[in-house]
This record gives sequence, C-alpha cells and structure tokens, in this order.
Amino acid sequence: EASEAYWTGHETEAVFDRQLALGMPVQTQPPEDMAEPAAGAWTAWADGATASATYDTAMKIAGDASVHFVTDGGFDTYVRYPQDYNARWDLSGAASLTLSVYADNQNVHRFQSGSPWIRLVDADGDFYQYQYYVNGSPINFLNEAIGNWQTYVIPLQASGPDPSGHSEGWIRTVQGAPDITRMHLLEFHSDTWDYGFQLWLDGVRFEAGLAALPDKYTVAHSETLDVSPAAGLLKNDS
Repeated sequence: EASEAYWTGHETEAVFDRQLALGMPVQTQPPEDMAEPAAGAWTAWADGATASATYDTAMKIAGDASVHFVTDGGFDTYVRYPQDYNARWDLSGAASLTLSVYADNQNVHRFQSGSPWIRLVDADGDFYQYQYYVNGSPINFLNEAIGNWQTYVIPLQASGPDPSGHSEGWIRTVQGAPDITRMHLLEFHSDTWDYGFQLWLDGVRFEAGLAALPDKYTVAHSETLDVSPAAGLLKNDS
C-alpha cells in the first residue's frame, strides 16, 4: 500500500501490495447496504499500526449493524469493502455514494490530511478519490462526525479541482485511468494527529440519483457550507 506521501509527491518510490481474489465468489453488483453483516466482511489497514473492522449491532442508525473500525495508527488508515468477494461492479448507472459515519477521536487536534478521502478502485488498481473542499483546499470534514452521525451523499461524477483555486464541496481526483464499469474496491481513508481513533460506518450504498437536501447546513467547526447538488451534499443526523 503506497503512503499518502507518495501520492502527494514527497516520495518517488512505492511498493504496492495487490490482493488477488483468486477462487473467491464474484460480486457483480454491490449490496443495497454494504454495512450489513449479510454483505460480508470488510478489511482494515493502518500504516505501521494495527487496525480492525467488525460489525457492531449496538451502534448503528440503519439495518442490523454498522461497520466498526478501530486503529491505534497515526498515519494513513483505511477500512475497505469487500473482503469476501471478487467485486466486479459496473457503477455506470450509479449517481452517488451515500454513507453515514460516526467518529470517536480523543486526540487534541483530531483528524488531519483532509480526512476522509474515499476511493473507488478498479480491477487494475486505478482509482477515483473524493474529498470535501472549502475555499479551494480539502478540509478535515471527518471532524464534523466526532460525537455525532453525519451522512455524506457523494456525487460519483463530482468535478475535479478548480484550477483557479475555488473548489467547493465534494471534489473528485483521478489516479491512472479508472474504469467505472470494473470497480473492485471501496476504501474509506482517514488520518489523525497523534495516534488512535474509532469510526462507525452505516448505510453504505450506491444510489441512482442524488438525494434532495437543503442548500445550506451549519457545521460545528466551520462556517455554513454550500451543500447544493453542484457542490456535493452533507446531512447532519445528530
């Protein structure tokens, strides 16, 4: 797994681990809710640390359970779906990725590095990456989920960064030449100051249309954000 330093140009070499799903059942369509036990297992990873992903039937807002991610890491981490299947998703008919997240981060400075960044990885390892931008730069949007559930509705065809530096909302960047008809993995990445945090993910699903939400939401640690469909969407479920 390449570190974030590689993708941002601070390192020139990286070693990639490719997990081959030989002999595993083929999953041609993602489940209606990837955070349900019936969907199969998730896997977890942390750079230089430990991480786990299990189902939690007590802490949830939809269905039977949520995915509980725990790490003692202090660098790049992710929770990834699927673990039990060889996914070959054609997402050309999907408009958005919807998920709810709750965070427990006791570190003083909380999350960093523009957390979260969410990747859709195709069968060749190329990917789309989604982050939330304000005033032209990715923000630590995951801080808004500390102590309360937040629901993200992420347009899969979100705009790329604005060359003039005015990007707002969910922005999509591209690594390689990802094929939306051959998607293989969904990854939720995050990074904290200091070490250790927990996340719960629930209601993780792809949808054919963007949900209708008000144009403005007031967020606890920043000014009111534009969450119109053009910018990307946020919903506070607390």
